[in-house]
Amino acid sequence: MDVGEEAPQALQTPLHTTDGLLIRSRNCRRETYLNFVNHTPYSVKLLWLTYQGQEKLYQYLAPRQEWRQQTFCTHPWTFRASLGEGEEFTATVVVDDYPVYYPRRGHTFGNPQPVHLRMPTVFDWSHATHREHAPRRFQAAVKALLLCHHRLQGEQDRLAKETEAPAGRFTRGRTAKRAKLEQARTDACERSLGALPKDLVALLCGASSA
Repeated sequence: MDVGEEAPQALQTPLHTTDGLLIRSRNCRRETYLNFVNHTPYSVKLLWLTYQGQEKLYQYLAPRQEWRQQTFCTHPWTFRASLGEGEEFTATVVVDDYPVYYPRRGHTFGNPQPVHLRMPTVFDWSHATHREHAPRRFQAAVKALLLCHHRLQGEQDRLAKETEAPAGRFTRGRTAKRAKLEQARTDACERSLGALPKDLVALLCGASSA
């Protein structure tokens, strides 16, 4: 792909905020200047996010290379690295551990804003690193997920005990009650996370926060 060319639409997944809003450029007259610095050991693409949220290639940066760029304050940028010769540019590159960078105003060609490109910080998951490094909103979401799972699992355990065959002969009323409890148990499994093993849910949450 040549510099200034947009990637094919089918190969792109537009970036969105956690609230589902499309990350894209907006009209702005506040010009500013950036000085991108590639601190990674890989070749990196500088990608401007257009008014439609598409990635438009502006420059390739070799390791330790710098590039001065005129832009606007409401024009976001993102970055991709190739992890080896002949490899696609698919690895995420970050600025201050964020994959999208919004320029700051007030910088001139002679005094551009330094923008340091690095590979994302990666931590082995543990309860301690989850508390220290995971975003607060993510921590709250994980807590809510686990609490729901715990409650729904408890509900299914209770229904399982109540549907166990009682000793002695069944009456019509007891048979109908058991059928009703079994249906409630089936419904709970189909609409909840209760069927997931607790350790699997914890593993998924840990992987998501890495």
